[in-house]
Amino acid sequence: MAHVISMEHSLPTNDESKKDGETVVSSDVDWTSPGSDWVLNRCNIPMELRSSLDDMGYPIEIDEGNPTEVTCPKVPLRLRKNPRSKDYFDPTVISFGPYHHGKRELQEIETIKTEAMLKFIKESGKSFPEFYYKVREMNHFTRACYVDCSKEKYCDDSFALIMLRDGCLISYLLDNLVHESWAKVLELFVNYGSFLGYASVIRDMLLLENQIPLAILELLMSLRYNDKQDVPKMIKQFIYQVFWSVSPEDVPEQRNEGPQDYFPLQCIQKEFSKDVYRKKEPTLCFKFRYCFWNPFANTSEKEHDPADDYPSYRSLSELKAKGIHFKPINSSLRSISFSDIEFIPGFFSAQLKLPPLILDYDRIILWNNLVAFELSGAGQANMVITSYINFLKALIANPDDVKELRSKRILLNYVGNDEEMFKFFKEISTGSFQDSSIYRNIRENIEKHFRSKTRTWVAEIIYIYFRNPWSALGLFAAIAVVVLSFVQTYFTIHPAKD
Repeated sequence: MAHVISMEHSLPTNDESKKDGETVVSSDVDWTSPGSDWVLNRCNIPMELRSSLDDMGYPIEIDEGNPTEVTCPKVPLRLRKNPRSKDYFDPTVISFGPYHHGKRELQEIETIKTEAMLKFIKESGKSFPEFYYKVREMNHFTRACYVDCSKEKYCDDSFALIMLRDGCLISYLLDNLVHESWAKVLELFVNYGSFLGYASVIRDMLLLENQIPLAILELLMSLRYNDKQDVPKMIKQFIYQVFWSVSPEDVPEQRNEGPQDYFPLQCIQKEFSKDVYRKKEPTLCFKFRYCFWNPFANTSEKEHDPADDYPSYRSLSELKAKGIHFKPINSSLRSISFSDIEFIPGFFSAQLKLPPLILDYDRIILWNNLVAFELSGAGQANMVITSYINFLKALIANPDDVKELRSKRILLNYVGNDEEMFKFFKEISTGSFQDSSIYRNIRENIEKHFRSKTRTWVAEIIYIYFRNPWSALGLFAAIAVVVLSFVQTYFTIHPAKD
């Protein structure tokens, strides 16, 4: 017979027993009988787990129509332990989304959201309720994009207003920046320090915890123009224009590949980690220093050795002394991908081509947040940016290495000296994580060159004696002295006959 126990009872029945201070329920209890919900109330089940169970104790099925994972993540806790995490991950003037909404220190410029929203809606020719209720209808989707964004924290009305005001400000900036309407942008910030206020807002737009779902931005743009706009393309044009002063019309066309994007920072991460297809034609090596086809390469398949993931070299200077020279993979900043690395082997020297990386305060913030996104595991993101930064960190041991990369136009900086660039670079927090498979072939080729005694021996002679004209002249002078001494000794022993 099923045992039905009232919820008011606190003592176990005969079919229950005490074991180590806990109540053990008999296995013959009918869990589906009326009143069986007492199990949920009497057991010490956390509230967050109860919300995932129905009244009978069964897990609630997830609605497949809603997102099943957080797509706008927070910064991983390991990166938050960085002493300067607030400088890199927290907004300074404005919040976007729910994570930093309502903070007292971010209220000074908050009214700019309403101004941008009213301008954006007015230009569409539509009414405020039409925008508001369209955004509110998406609450079920947008709530699921964030961590801990329940109705208890934000009711439907307040949450929809957050999405509308924040989304309109981002959409207004994207729209005018891409169409190069700088006067309208600066007019919006005229009461907030003009360019200073604009630069601060742009900086905060690129923070991982300050993201608005891409679906909201696409909805607002479609309402503004009465048709679907290519928002990811606009974001790509925006980032190249803001950071590298590249005109939107000069930005390469967007290729829609890979998984769906969920927020603006993810669009930027995808652009900087895209695959670059280069047509490589094998040619004979007629160059003395490097060639596009290595005649000494082992063409047979080689099983990967885990030891190759731990390089023998410890700095860029060591590689340079072994005959490996550095060059930017692309002299233009119009299309950058950190997956685009090329190693060109040669008889005695080799060439390592790397994508350029800009180091200043704003870019350091961008790189930190892109790394934080990759380490969050959201959106099926690969770890190209994190791996590239770790790849460079393995090469840069001191400011002299920074100087070498700066002289080759691989590390770029508008202000500051090599010591400051070195400090900036070392402050990019990667948590020591990387995907070792991304640059595995590059590392193996570098290691193979580094360990080649013949190549490195010749390269070291060239590096030591031919780095500058004076050392070369000194070498030739020394050789001349030795030759003349030999000639003098020879004719002393074997004088010429009359």
